[in-house]
Amino acid sequence: MNAYNVVIISGSDSDLPHIKKIQEELGKFEIESNIRICSAHKQPVACETIVRELNDSAVPSIIVSIAGATDALSGVLSFHSVH
Repeated sequence: MNAYNVVIISGSDSDLPHIKKIQEELGKFEIESNIRICSAHKQPVACETIVRELNDSAVPSIIVSIAGATDALSGVLSFHSVH
């Protein structure tokens, strides 16, 4: 079991090239990460569910949010997260 969980959450899979760059940089420090795609506008309940799962985990989580111009995703994630 890892000592922590790094989750990169993006509002769209069109952000995958950017996500991969972040993962590459984390990899330089041997930090593994997971990717989740969830739109705060189109899938607010799914976003809340993802954060609830992270909140319920015994493993501390670091959430990296990638969002577009409105950046609603960061607000939704931070509102529901205890991390």
